[in-house]
Amino acid sequence: MRSDETLHPGHKSPRLPYHDYSAVGIYYVTICAEDNRCIFGQIENAGVQRTRLGEVVRECWAAISAHYPNARLHAFVVMPNHFYGLIELAKTSQLKTEIRRREFNPSSVPPGSLSAIVRYFKAVVTRRAHSEIGLHGEIWHRNYFERVVRDGQEFSNATRYIADNPMKWKRDERNPQAGEIQ
Repeated sequence: MRSDETLHPGHKSPRLPYHDYSAVGIYYVTICAEDNRCIFGQIENAGVQRTRLGEVVRECWAAISAHYPNARLHAFVVMPNHFYGLIELAKTSQLKTEIRRREFNPSSVPPGSLSAIVRYFKAVVTRRAHSEIGLHGEIWHRNYFERVVRDGQEFSNATRYIADNPMKWKRDERNPQAGEIQ
């Protein structure tokens, strides 16, 4: 068994080593642009004006359920340099995946798991950015963040946070100009 430290010295995975990320539940996902670049759009009048790349991000996220029938999408927003989304993994007819310590081999990402879905999403956005828009280089930060939504109150809070996020951009820690704005 190999660890993150063996493959990537100094890297500690934000994934919980024994959590089954293919388990039924709702996950709150944050995915950031490489180097925190504002490449997906800009905020105008408390709303997001997406770039062509930002529109590709929105289209690809909206299409996830067509590729992963176990995935149901809830609130999401494409911000200038990051993305928030609520994704629900529903029960499937597939056999339950064994919960095991992360191993770096082809079987380490179970099909239909949150990791598989995010990996697919990031890859298809990157592919389309390169072929349709002519962008080259990295689009995404190498990882993503998730939180298991545990109850209705957390779901309600996350949904509200996602909806209100464009209005709070001036104070957002991910806004590279937040300190400059008075």
